[in-house]
Amino acid sequence: MQSSSFQFRTIRGAFARRSGRGFSLVELLVVIAIISFLALLSLRVMGSSINAAKVKQTQATIKKIQGLIDERVRSYNNYVGKKDFCSKDWKELERIVTGNTLNSTTMMSATSVAAALLRGGNASYPANANGDVKLAQVLACKEVFRKAFPQRLEDTIGGRPAASIPFESESSELLYNAFTTTTVYGVPPVSSDAFGSNELAFRIDATSGQRIYYFVDGWGNPLRFYRWPTRLIRPGGMAVTAGTPNFAVNPAPGQNVPILMLSVPSGNSINFDPNDRLSRTRKIARSATGSTETIFEGAYHTMLTYHVPLVVSCGVDGALGLYEPYDGTNYGYLANVQTVADLSDNITNLNIRAGG
Repeated sequence: MQSSSFQFRTIRGAFARRSGRGFSLVELLVVIAIISFLALLSLRVMGSSINAAKVKQTQATIKKIQGLIDERVRSYNNYVGKKDFCSKDWKELERIVTGNTLNSTTMMSATSVAAALLRGGNASYPANANGDVKLAQVLACKEVFRKAFPQRLEDTIGGRPAASIPFESESSELLYNAFTTTTVYGVPPVSSDAFGSNELAFRIDATSGQRIYYFVDGWGNPLRFYRWPTRLIRPGGMAVTAGTPNFAVNPAPGQNVPILMLSVPSGNSINFDPNDRLSRTRKIARSATGSTETIFEGAYHTMLTYHVPLVVSCGVDGALGLYEPYDGTNYGYLANVQTVADLSDNITNLNIRAGG
């Protein structure tokens, strides 16, 4: 019994001595390290959960936008497929193509540029002569599509003001405005209430003082819209030498496409314009001497190349990876790639990526 009492007093004394001197520095450092690790682990889990929620929110917004695009594309297809449009004569089609007052040296205007394209790139046509009606139909279809889906200020009547400074949100602003204020060949505008507060942001216009709304992703960054993303599919464009279209400019056309677009036509199918199923624009390519294809690309997109509207979120890292939709110098308006590494977490209407 005395032995047990002695052991208890010894243990109690050891604790008393320990509580008197506190923890050693090494013990404190170990405890701090453990707490820091657990805190870091919690933050990572929390951050992953937050980003996963933002990815889902972004995908839902883009899916909603895609639904509106699909509805308007169907309406557009019905319009251009009707007999009254297909039966338009040369002069009517010419008025559609040259009627836009686009204010940019890189865009088509109602001048000899339009006439050259309308007449198959053949400058020898007299000014008052009729050109290829079928080719004019293709170009008229593109003008109709441009007006239904504006991407940059150059697409609007009056063009870009001389002192205008482009915004990252420009294409998103124009797309939102098209959805909510214009009727597209029978499809009425949608109410602004169709979009939640987490899908929209706004800036104050310096001239009017009005709010300019635009679509945003889950991280609050502007969504970008590319009407004809042909430079994503054919990064080097299409060269024409001695009147022969050169499709070998890119040995592997669209090598970055799978990142942003789940599927595209393979093989020779990428050499067909969806708006030009009979390849009427080949007439321009055959008669070109090396500049008309550049004019065509400036006015519309890379000649004889597959395209489909593209809506892009920068994803978690906030880096777009493409040149901006308003950029005419680097073919940004055709979704030309700027930094491949920044594309990896992008979320689009044409991929199923979940942020990386």
